[in-house]
Order: sequence, then structure tokens, then C-alpha cells
Amino acid sequence: MAESLQQIMKGQETFWLVVTHIGDPKAAFLLVFPFTYFINKRAGMAVIWVAAISEWLNLVFKCLLLSAAPFLLYVVMLVAVGLSRIFILAHFPHQVIAGSITGFILGVVLSRRVPEGRPLLFFFSFSMGLLLSALMLHAGLQQLGIDLSWSIALAKKWCSRAEWIRLDTAPFSSLTRDCGALLGLGLAQYWKPGGWSLPWAPRALSLAISSMGLYHVNRLPLPVRPQGLFYGLFFVKFVIVPQIVMVLVPGLVHLFTHKKKKD
Repeated sequence: MAESLQQIMKGQETFWLVVTHIGDPKAAFLLVFPFTYFINKRAGMAVIWVAAISEWLNLVFKCLLLSAAPFLLYVVMLVAVGLSRIFILAHFPHQVIAGSITGFILGVVLSRRVPEGRPLLFFFSFSMGLLLSALMLHAGLQQLGIDLSWSIALAKKWCSRAEWIRLDTAPFSSLTRDCGALLGLGLAQYWKPGGWSLPWAPRALSLAISSMGLYHVNRLPLPVRPQGLFYGLFFVKFVIVPQIVMVLVPGLVHLFTHKKKKD
């Protein structure tokens, strides 16, 4: 199917690369989350939960089924992103379908039951639980002689440009990103319970500044050796993301735009 798509859509590589970047799981944290949060706080927090749990399930399914699947947040982008993943040989058709169904179910469930007002310990425990459970499953399967890096080896073999295969696209990077974002969500609610209440104009300004801030945070270069240092800093990077969107930027905007009531 992938070869057929590439033949039919030959010459449209740039378009499909843009689409697949928009649908990249990382975009849920860096693009969809801030945009949604400043429209509706509860929906914004739901984006982080859906993205984090989806990617964790992605890793678990990869361990159990030896496959990977993208989990998408919006039905409008579903078909386009799915086709783009097949087109660039990032996933197989059945993986796209399975991931789409799972992401949709998670979106429906978590949009109604977003964990709000929970103590910081809840977020810390949940984040570490996701991390440890995936690591234990990974270690157990390695003991059984199952190679979980088979897809990376194939990618290195067939990809025409080696620089496209980066450490931040590895499964464990997704796991550290998810755990960091959930812990960051808990910290943001701990620092400022309920968030900042802003009118629409300051919200739009906060969105613009937050987006610029996240853009530069995402571009921060991280050392790839030793790998433990890379994953640790990658974790911290995504702990920072909710702090920027929910606490730091709205707080600064509130400070400079809030008019004090006259006595």
C-alpha cells in the first residue's frame, strides 16, 4: 500500500511531510495543547492526558505486538495524517487504523473525566507508574530474547537520510516526554490551582507568547551522549511545557495587563 501511495502521489513529498509533522505526537504538547488550553482550560488539560496515555499505550502495544501506531486527536486530520504516515513509510496501514480507533476512544473517555484538582503526589505517582511499568515490560521481553529495536534497525537500513533517525524519535523518548508532561501538568496545577483567569485579549497574547516560548524550548539542543543524560534532559524539557503555558506566561500577562481597582 505504501509503495502504491508513493507512486500515485509522486512529487508531493513536501506536502505529506508537512501533514505528518502536524500529526506528530509531539505536536499535541507543543501546538494543540496551548491552543486548546487558552480556549478552554479543561479541554487543554485533556489534550495532555490523551496524548500521554495514547503514547504510553503505543509503547506497550509495540512491546506486546511488535508494532507501533500513531494516536491522533482530531478526526479532521485523521485520514490525512494516517495517509502521510503510510506514504513516508513511518507506519503500516493496520497500525494507523488501530491507533486512530484507540485515540478516538481515549479522547471521548478522557474529555468527560479529566483528572482535575488532584494533589501533586497523584501526578508524580501516575507519571512514575507509566515509566516503571513500561520499563519493566521492556526488560521482561528482553529477557525472553525479543528485540524491541527491530523497527529502528529497519529504518536505519532503508532510510535514505540517516539524520532523519534521531534519538528523540525513539520509543523511550516518547515515554519520557509523556511522563514529563504529566508531572509538569501536576506542578502547574500545584503552583496555580485553577489557573489564571484572563479576558480574551490577554488570552490571545498569552497564546502567542507561549507558542514562541515552546518553539524555542523545542529547539534547545540536547547532548545525545550519554543517552541517560539525553533522556533526563528530555524529561525536564516537557516538565517545563505546562509551566510555560499554564503558569509563567499567563502570570506575566496578568501582571502587565491587570488593572487594579480603585479604592
